[in-house]
Amino acid sequence: MVAGRTQRLCALSGTGTNGRNRDIHFWTVALSLSLPFIWIAFTSYRPGKVGAVRPFRTCIPALVFVFCAAPSFADSLYWYTGDSDQTNNLLNETGGAHGTAFVYDHFVVAPAGVNISGVFSDNVVLLVGTEAQPTDTNLPNVVTQADWQIRSGVSQGNAGTLVASGSGSAASQTDTGFTSTGYDVYRIQVSGLNVFLETGDYWLGVAPVMSSTDYYSFIVTTVGANSVGIHDGNSFFDWPSNGNYNFVSAGAVAPDFVGPSGNFSMGIVTGTDSAAPEPGTAALIGGGISLLLLRARARHRSRLAITTTSNLI
Repeated sequence: MVAGRTQRLCALSGTGTNGRNRDIHFWTVALSLSLPFIWIAFTSYRPGKVGAVRPFRTCIPALVFVFCAAPSFADSLYWYTGDSDQTNNLLNETGGAHGTAFVYDHFVVAPAGVNISGVFSDNVVLLVGTEAQPTDTNLPNVVTQADWQIRSGVSQGNAGTLVASGSGSAASQTDTGFTSTGYDVYRIQVSGLNVFLETGDYWLGVAPVMSSTDYYSFIVTTVGANSVGIHDGNSFFDWPSNGNYNFVSAGAVAPDFVGPSGNFSMGIVTGTDSAAPEPGTAALIGGGISLLLLRARARHRSRLAITTTSNLI
């Protein structure tokens, strides 16, 4: 039974490693993309030349880009139940040691609707038979695909309506910097989607596809740290290959290990549907225009100075 398996995992104590900074990649990209601005600033400076552009003045657009525009390159979280509470897990996989099992969590779409570009869940991935040795069984390159489903009208014993889904979709496996029961927690994310949802209540499930029955995967629990949107514990567990768990309340599967929140770490990534630029994009455009105006102004001054000198001669 899933409870027996997961409770064995939960008995393993582990220390969180959330000190890893998830923003390192963001700032690396931001600073790298600002380098052209800085390069133009200093290569265009000619000491003693009339109308020369001062490096500091030309660097202003670069600073605007780094601190304002760069966030437009980051994923936009529409809904996220929260970081791993580093405590417990529940079976969540396709084609692994325990067949297929999905954990679904509840989210709400606002009246304007939403266009989904990506979905993800945070999981620990294990090699069968090595549960008691977490430091030796972290598996960073196991998952390359995931099955995902979005449903509406889900209730106890009722699968509701399948609204959107993908089977064997290409997925990335990224270390979140957290642990759960001593194991590294990986974000399994499917990107490149184009799914529009009308306003309403939905349930999302994202199950990593295991490359063989030598592996299995568990989605981690959360109490809502750094969450975005709703996290009300209205989650369900479906394990078709077992037959005993047909869209049952996840909290009822093993209440002593799922915990009081009944939430599991997963989320939705969106792009912008509006024709108007986001604040970050607007700042980038403004920075670029500022740079062009400064250079044009400098050239104009230089030409004016040359013309004036020629007339005097």
